[in-house]
Amino acid sequence: MKKKTKQMAEPSPEYGQGLTFEKVWAALQETKEILRISQLETDKKMKESAAEIERFLKASSAETDRKLKETDMIVKNLSKTVGGIGKNNGDFAEEFFVTAFGESKTINGVTFNIVSTNLKNIVNGIEGEYDIVLTNCNTVLVVEVKYKLHEADIDDFVNERLPRFKQIFPQYKKHILWGGVAALVIPRNYVKKSEDCGLFVFSQADNQIKTLNSKKFKPELF
Repeated sequence: MKKKTKQMAEPSPEYGQGLTFEKVWAALQETKEILRISQLETDKKMKESAAEIERFLKASSAETDRKLKETDMIVKNLSKTVGGIGKNNGDFAEEFFVTAFGESKTINGVTFNIVSTNLKNIVNGIEGEYDIVLTNCNTVLVVEVKYKLHEADIDDFVNERLPRFKQIFPQYKKHILWGGVAALVIPRNYVKKSEDCGLFVFSQADNQIKTLNSKKFKPELF
């Protein structure tokens, strides 16, 4: 019996010929085309992503602007409300003290015969307005009125407004000048500060004025 002889496949004509310049160039061109197409696809996706981001940012910006406008409107309305409440409180305090001083014109043993409100004038460019001014023939008591007294109110009254009073109202140049603060709400430490500055301190007790100064208090002459 004869053994079968295994036949070997014949090698291709290109076998053993190796790489040629033409093959390498063709491969490079093919790779270049693949990269070009890939880059175009990448650029397209990046442009789409950029457009999507831009649309998102515009929408976000519009929403932010809308919310900011709403917030600004709320703040303005709240400011008007708070300002209105503050003005009403201030008007109430001033009305109370004007009425109370009209009924009780004797302060520190001195009787005043005139009670003026919102006294204002301008002289040589110096302007001023004062809430309550009590006068007689030789003494003037100028009272700053607040609903609630703050430290800044005291400092401004003592250092700025009160020293200008006789300049603005020269008819009182020879009068004794006293100063006072009046408020419906006065923190205890501001009572002491006002007194240390030489001011009378007035508040409310039922429907009458209450003087909060200590017994040893002596008013400053301004």
